[in-house]
Amino acid sequence: MREWERKDQSSVGVQIDLLSAVTLGLLIVCMVSGQVLIFILTGMIVTFIVLGKYWDQYMGKLLELDNPVKTIRLFEGEDTDISFILHNHSKLSIINGTLSLQMSESMSCQSHKVGRTTGTAAYQIPFSIPGKNTASVSFPCRAVSRGIGRINKIDYKFPLFRMHHALLNYRKKYQTMLIIYPKPLEVYGLGSFMNQVIGNNYAANSPYEDLQSVRSIRDYLPTDDFRHIHWNASVKKGALQTKVFERMQDTTISIVINISESSRLGNYYFTPRLEKLLSHAAFIAYYAAEQGFPVEVHLNLKRANRYHVRSYSSGTAQEDLKEALELLAHINNQGKILPFSELLYSLSKDRNQKVSILLGDCENESTKEQVFRWSADNENLYRVWEEEEVAVLLPFGQKGGRI
Repeated sequence: MREWERKDQSSVGVQIDLLSAVTLGLLIVCMVSGQVLIFILTGMIVTFIVLGKYWDQYMGKLLELDNPVKTIRLFEGEDTDISFILHNHSKLSIINGTLSLQMSESMSCQSHKVGRTTGTAAYQIPFSIPGKNTASVSFPCRAVSRGIGRINKIDYKFPLFRMHHALLNYRKKYQTMLIIYPKPLEVYGLGSFMNQVIGNNYAANSPYEDLQSVRSIRDYLPTDDFRHIHWNASVKKGALQTKVFERMQDTTISIVINISESSRLGNYYFTPRLEKLLSHAAFIAYYAAEQGFPVEVHLNLKRANRYHVRSYSSGTAQEDLKEALELLAHINNQGKILPFSELLYSLSKDRNQKVSILLGDCENESTKEQVFRWSADNENLYRVWEEEEVAVLLPFGQKGGRI
């Protein structure tokens, strides 16, 4: 696939026809009058036509733009530089060119901005490239809002020999992507929550075992792991004995976000508080990762044959934080809304009940009913309660926490 599509921004054919007509007329006059000066002038015009045609035809023909797959991750307010590197494999230099691009409005650069359209801003950067050489230009920009920043369109415009311009449209998708994480917005009460609820909590029905804590010893069964045999006890008793370990509660924090609200008629729409909810979720995920706890995020949003949008916990706090923040950065008001009560019902059926934190509107009647049922079976159910611009984490059962 060719990198560039060229468009000449003038009626070059008409200009050539006019020059050719003038040249033919001068040649006839020269033959009739025998004037040497007219013959020289005719030769100069012919030379101009031939050289101009060659120059304009090959100018910019062998340009190559570096386009590596690259991801830049930023928080709101952070700055970065995007470098554009062009290789000119032709001997012809390009002088006084202009590199134009369009970028998502989640990123901004005031110094080169020339206009805007819906959702994007247009920029222009002066850019010249010597023949048989490589040139680069740095494009400084700032992350201004959560989301995905992409460069949607790249053009390169430069003057030609015959006093007009050529425009090269870059045909490939530019592979640099900017991920702007939501700015963390504080949620109070997380410190005491982490200390009291999550940690070395033993749970008899948990599928997780603490291999460092032996609770008892019993007779070995064929289904037991051979590595768990207690050899000293087996020697004393004369029969194989196996270790029974303490079972641990899963310490993964499940952040469940309701990105919708409902009208009186029961229709769902994206909440105007979406950015605030995602910022609260980012703060919780960041705080949990600093304490070493795994995190997963669930949203009542359907996309591409998925029951709901979510991140998966790997069991490693820092990896989970990265995946959670990237998921939050990708969320927008596109996609089908899943009723929050249906998402809660699905999560409540999970055999391994995690510590769950709910964010967003829980006042819908079906949501109230589902939360009440879930909280009866899961004592580790919490909600971020907002009052007077202050967000506080409370368990269902305290003032403000229970519906």
